[in-house]
Amino acid sequence: NRLHVINLSQQSDAVDLLGGYKPFDSVLLLKQIYRDFSIEQTTNDHIEEIQKSIQSKRYKEAIKLMIKYTDKNSPLKNQLIKLRESFKAKNKSALIFRFVEGSLVQALRNGDWILLDEINLASSETLQLLSGILESEQGTIWLAERGDKQPIVRHENFRLFGCMNPASDVGKRDIPIGIRNRFTELFVDECDERSEYIIIVDKYLNQTNIPKEYIDRIVTFYIDIQTKVKNFLLTSSSTSTNRISITYSLRTLCRALRYVATTQWSGKSYFRALFEGFCLSFFSQLDRSYYHDVQKLIHQIILRKFRRENQNYHLI
Repeated sequence: NRLHVINLSQQSDAVDLLGGYKPFDSVLLLKQIYRDFSIEQTTNDHIEEIQKSIQSKRYKEAIKLMIKYTDKNSPLKNQLIKLRESFKAKNKSALIFRFVEGSLVQALRNGDWILLDEINLASSETLQLLSGILESEQGTIWLAERGDKQPIVRHENFRLFGCMNPASDVGKRDIPIGIRNRFTELFVDECDERSEYIIIVDKYLNQTNIPKEYIDRIVTFYIDIQTKVKNFLLTSSSTSTNRISITYSLRTLCRALRYVATTQWSGKSYFRALFEGFCLSFFSQLDRSYYHDVQKLIHQIILRKFRRENQNYHLI
């Protein structure tokens, strides 16, 4: 199933999930309605005539023909009538406003999966929009803003997932109990096992030509540098009186791995891809005085079997 990821924040509102009215080019809208119209038609008797009208830019004529041959119960009927009024009132290139469905509505109808990331950052009012969907296996929503008279028909394959970190940081809160109780909740602890790190690294690098032995080296490097950070051997300040701790997380590691995997396709050797990727990701929070220490770790742990001519890779 296709997965849509929506990153929620304190600024998220109904438009992000359900959709809203947005400016739209009337000619582009006409062409989209024509595509829907051609799908609805059981015969091709009128398609060619309408298509010629659109190609010759006789848009009003095309709209008139589509209205004539559209079933009176089709939702396209009202769209075409509104579009006809728009062409009467404005020139053909003018912008009009049209309701554009949000990712949640599209997924609900098409049977896609939705992942709401950082769900506890959204306001309670925004999350209440989900209550209708979570009522039951047939739960759905109405688009009252669009003037719908019927709820969205929910596809049987539709699934809704939410992700959140514990409400222990600034700006993060628990989601309303009425919403939370409707989810099946799974607590996923932070990765701290070597075997788990190996799975993650292998997933990112399995399509590259990097030898499998490097997976274990990368995991060793990550565990080692985490230990140094916890012991304040690496900080964002070089002064002993004002040491500012830094945080290396799985996100830091995955950013480096993503760079390595992407750069491999550009023709760079995996030696340089590994070196650049880990320097870029793990230097970002450090005081410059510690760059050499991290670079040395990369050479000693990850690239320890470097060929002699490649040992000149340095950023400092």
